[in-house]
Amino acid sequence: MKPGKPVLFASLGETPIFGLPGNPVSVMVAFEEFVRPAILKLSGRRFLHRREVRAKLAHEIRRTPGRTEFMRATLHFQNDHFVASVRGDQGSGRLSTMTNADALLVIAPEIATLKAGDWVYARLIEMPENH
Repeated sequence: MKPGKPVLFASLGETPIFGLPGNPVSVMVAFEEFVRPAILKLSGRRFLHRREVRAKLAHEIRRTPGRTEFMRATLHFQNDHFVASVRGDQGSGRLSTMTNADALLVIAPEIATLKAGDWVYARLIEMPENH
């Protein structure tokens, strides 16, 4: 996955142990994908991941395929659907892209290009203010 590697999971007896990456965005995405769901599961919760919505891309995205990618994006509501805009450098050290994001776009590993208007899944970090 990108960002968010390397990640370690182990157990010591009954105690789960997570080792998270060092870059700020990598650790935040890895926490959202692995640690938060584990804590919720251990707490007896059934719904382990944040809510996902479909959104149309505001612009084209080109990327290197091969890994699932979680792209930080802002969302706004327009004509009865969400529109997603990827902002700034998506490097794992760019904390501002995470702190300013409403959602993580989940891009499948085989996809190299998405066109403006294509539908994507957006995992909400928080509900956009304009919805």
